[in-house]
Amino acid sequence: MKKYIIGIILAAILAAVALWWFKFKQEPTLVELQKQYVLAKTEAEKNQVVDRLEQYYLNLAVPDSLCQRVDKEVATQLDTTKISLTAIVPDTNVYRLEGQLQSLLQKAVIALARDENETFQTLIGQAKNIAKTVDTGTQNHYWVPFVEEVGGFAREQALAWLKAKRAERLARFYGNNDSTFSEVERCASLGLKFLQQAKDERLRLDLVQRFQWVLQLRRSMYDLSIALTQKALPQADKIKYHLRANGLMYLQAEALSNLGQNQAALSCYNKIFETAENLRLIDGMSWYTQNSLLRKVEIYRELGEFEKASIACREAERLNLDSREASVLQIAKFNLLIETAHYEQAEVEIKKALALAESQGDIDNRIRCLINLGALYYQLTEYDLALEYLKQAHVLFTPSTPSLSMRLLTFGNMAGTFAMKHDSVQFEKIIKEAQGYMRLASSPYAQAQLLSSIGSFYEQAKKYKTAIEYKHKADSMYYQHGFLRLALAKRIDLVKYQIALSQFSEAKALLAEIEPLAKALNDIDGLVNIYDKIAQIHYREGNIAQAIETSNRLRHEIENMSTRFNNPDRLIAYRQKVYDCLKYAVLYEMALQHQEAAFARLDEAKAYTLKSRLFSGQANNHDDEAKTDHRNLDFIKTKLHVKSLLIDYMITPDTLYVFVLDQDGLQFLRKKIDIDALRQTTNAYRDSINKTPRLFQHYDAQEVEAHYAATAAVGQKLYHD
Repeated sequence: MKKYIIGIILAAILAAVALWWFKFKQEPTLVELQKQYVLAKTEAEKNQVVDRLEQYYLNLAVPDSLCQRVDKEVATQLDTTKISLTAIVPDTNVYRLEGQLQSLLQKAVIALARDENETFQTLIGQAKNIAKTVDTGTQNHYWVPFVEEVGGFAREQALAWLKAKRAERLARFYGNNDSTFSEVERCASLGLKFLQQAKDERLRLDLVQRFQWVLQLRRSMYDLSIALTQKALPQADKIKYHLRANGLMYLQAEALSNLGQNQAALSCYNKIFETAENLRLIDGMSWYTQNSLLRKVEIYRELGEFEKASIACREAERLNLDSREASVLQIAKFNLLIETAHYEQAEVEIKKALALAESQGDIDNRIRCLINLGALYYQLTEYDLALEYLKQAHVLFTPSTPSLSMRLLTFGNMAGTFAMKHDSVQFEKIIKEAQGYMRLASSPYAQAQLLSSIGSFYEQAKKYKTAIEYKHKADSMYYQHGFLRLALAKRIDLVKYQIALSQFSEAKALLAEIEPLAKALNDIDGLVNIYDKIAQIHYREGNIAQAIETSNRLRHEIENMSTRFNNPDRLIAYRQKVYDCLKYAVLYEMALQHQEAAFARLDEAKAYTLKSRLFSGQANNHDDEAKTDHRNLDFIKTKLHVKSLLIDYMITPDTLYVFVLDQDGLQFLRKKIDIDALRQTTNAYRDSINKTPRLFQHYDAQEVEAHYAATAAVGQKLYHD
């Protein structure tokens, strides 16, 4: 008997495990869906993932306490809502009239749920008349059939619809009050469940945006967020739900921007701006006019289209911006000036933004301004001044402000500054504080971001072994939770550190492992980095021929990547990023004593970045500029006058390479340098020049003469160096 009972228990356990396993296999997690979508090869496969994603949210477990809260709130709504049968005076603005119609429908459904059938029929009759006017005015065919559908609701459907609306409202409330994103997801899921009984396409789209918001802003699953949006947007456009369509598209644009797809993001922002301008009568559209324009400024800057960014700034200045948006614009102008090397003007703009944030009591933007000022002075190697502003930002940190990304930016600049000042005590202190913020990381993505950032801090201090530990942890977390592109990027960082430590075998093994992943993701940028690292290893190991062969593959992949850019300015920005990769090809030719080939490679690299097209004869043709077009040595010599010289140079951290070409041929020179020492001399000369105006404010002849002599001495040293 005892054995029989044990057998029954074991059978029950096995059945439970089997049931759990079956359920687990049937209902993939968000992580699995993220991986499936990223690796999907066809549109059909992607659509299947989106269907599974919608099913995932429909089947999400919702706690009884939440169901009870929604039931209770709807019961209170039924008890307290007062309904008047007075005929509505139609608003002349058809979009405000649309709002009146929605309010009227809600009262009608409340009446039905209270079994006040006569009142319900009266209100539905009014709604039908208004629906015709709204559909005509908005050139839509949504409201008339929807009012008919509501008119046929049973009492159970009326209750389900009211509960769905209450659940959506709760989801918005939790999202706006920084609650845990699981609460937002559960509320929205509950709303979807109720809509199974009472269809409402506009309300369904409202709930979809809640899921989109969580996937993007809280889970950082940008691919899934975009996937969900691409299915919802056509329906929002079809029923002319313009405000929701703009909201969905705005979040999609943000996701595309985070994935580095700036052209696609810009296209979205342009459409959002156009819609908002054309439909100004809709309440809430002005927000999209202003914020899409501000985002366009940033995207144009990132694409290298600085003139368009400046025009967008001027357009934004003419808008009625609130204090927060005005601060955002000032910061955008600062970033644009930094990008174009107008540092003094950038300093003026960011200090204006800081003053504005301080006057408005805007802590978040005040912190952003202080961080940007610190970053500016860090970039100018004025480390003490950088620390002064970064510490001011640091003092303003509270449990709720700023965001983790802002904290990491502050810590990163402080860590980098301490590393440059060789202050190991303060460096480790700031690292320890950054580690303490792991508890604030609200998602695996944020935790991995924190680990990766700490690894980068150690990289700045050239502590590569410790950097490897943190990057490896970040890589594992990214991969485990479906962020495959980020995992790939972290592994390439690991390879970079391994090369710095001369761990060539380990680096080659890791590169062999990640190359298939880059191909599976169709990540051409990743492949470019992989081939660059393989070539560097061959070069460091003395296998120059193999380095050149791999370098040629690298250049081929760069060309493949270039064909993806339709915008020449975006192509310029990309090519400037890969310039350092192309410089290595010059070093490989030098290693074989092929000076002429090295010169040709350098000419090719600079032509590729579109910085110098002296002999192409195509300087004003943007279409041709998108093509690499260097000339060989003999051709260039024919273009030189008898007494003319062509000088081209390349700098690495320890060597200056110079090519001098005249009618007699090519001379190749190299000189060992200490780039850090050279930078210090340059900074000393600039600082001395900058002090000059202050000396003349309180003129002292001897002091000015001494200053002139000291400045001249530093200038002479810089000239000789």
